[in-house]
Amino acid sequence: MVHDITERKIVEKELLESKEKLNIALESGNIGAWEWNLRTDEMLIDKRMEDMLSLQCGIFGGSYADFENLLNEEDVVHFKKAVFKALNDGSDLETVFRIKVKDEEDKFLTAKALIEKDSLGSPLKMTGVCFDITEMKRGAEKVLFDLNEELLRSNNELERFAYVASHDLQEPLRMVSSFTQLLASRYKDKLDKDGQDFIQYAVDGAMRMQHQINDLLSLSRIQTKGKKFTSVDTRPLLDQVLNDLKILIQSKKAIITSDFIPVVNGDRGQILQVLQNLIGNSLKYSNESPVIHISSREEDDHHVFSVCDNGIGIEQQYLDRIFQIFQRLHSIERYDGTGIGLAICKRIIERHKGKIWVESEPGKGSTFYFTIPKTA
Repeated sequence: MVHDITERKIVEKELLESKEKLNIALESGNIGAWEWNLRTDEMLIDKRMEDMLSLQCGIFGGSYADFENLLNEEDVVHFKKAVFKALNDGSDLETVFRIKVKDEEDKFLTAKALIEKDSLGSPLKMTGVCFDITEMKRGAEKVLFDLNEELLRSNNELERFAYVASHDLQEPLRMVSSFTQLLASRYKDKLDKDGQDFIQYAVDGAMRMQHQINDLLSLSRIQTKGKKFTSVDTRPLLDQVLNDLKILIQSKKAIITSDFIPVVNGDRGQILQVLQNLIGNSLKYSNESPVIHISSREEDDHHVFSVCDNGIGIEQQYLDRIFQIFQRLHSIERYDGTGIGLAICKRIIERHKGKIWVESEPGKGSTFYFTIPKTA
C-alpha cells in the first residue's frame, strides 16, 4: 500500500519552522516559558526560565511549592492573590514579583499566562512566560529619582524666589503707599477732586499689591515653614476662628452653627488658616442673611469637613478654576481679596495628603469640602 503524505509533511515542516521562529523570538527577548498542570501540580520550565531563576540545570523540583520557595517572602501573598484571581475570574494572569538570588539583589520578573480549561470550564493548565525586568525597573527608578531631585530643587528655588521677591517688593511698596498718603494729607486742600481721586487710586492700588505680596509669601511658605504634625482638636480651633471673625459676623448678622468637630493629626496653624479662609469666604460672598454650617463626618481612613452656606453660589464651569492662584470670578470693586486664599487652602490640604473641592449652585449657596487622613 502506498499513501500520499505530502500534505502531512508540509504541515510538520510549517510547525517545525513556527517552533524555530518562536524559539528565536524567546531567545532574543530573553523570555522564559513555563507550564503548570493544575490537576497534577506538575510545573515545567525551560532553560531560559532556569537561568532567569538563577537555577542550575535540572534542580528545579517541579511543583508550585518549589516555585513559591524562590519568591521573595514579601511577594508570596501578592503572587497567590494574582493566581487565585486569574483562576476564579477566568482572566489571564499578569503580575510582577521578585526572585531571591544568593549574594545578589532580588530580580524583578513579570509573569503572563493563559489558562486552558476542560469542556466543563474547569481549569486544566496554565501556560505562560516570564520577563526579567530588573534592569528596566532600576533604570526607571533612577530616572524617577533624578526627576524627583530636579523637581525638589526647582520647587526650593521657586520658594526662595517667591520669598525673596516678596520681601524685596515690600519696602518700595511701603514707600509708595506712605508718601502717597502723606501727599494726600498735606496737599488735600490744594488739589481738585480729580487730583484727590488719583491719589486715592494710588493708595488703594498699593494696598492691594501689599495684600497680594503677603498672600504670595504665605503660599510660598506652606511647605518650608509648615510646623510638625501634632494632634489637633479642631473644636477650640473653630471657636478661635469665629472669635477672630466676630466683627464681620456681627455686621453681617450671620447665623453660624456646627456639628461634631473631631481631633485630627496635622499642622494646627495651617488647619486654622483653612477654616478661616472658607468661613471668611462664606461671609464675604453671602446674601443679606448668611447662614453657615460647619460639620464633619468619618469615613474609612479620613475625616471629611464641610463648610456650607446659603450665599451667591458658583456656576458649574468655575468650580475647579477657583482653586487656582489669582483666579477671581468677580471684580475687585464688588468683592475685595487677592484671589489667592483658596489656592492657599488647596496647598495646605495637599500637604496634609487630603483633597478639597466644592459643590455649588448659583443663588442657592456653596459647600466646600476638605479631607484630612486619620493617620499622618
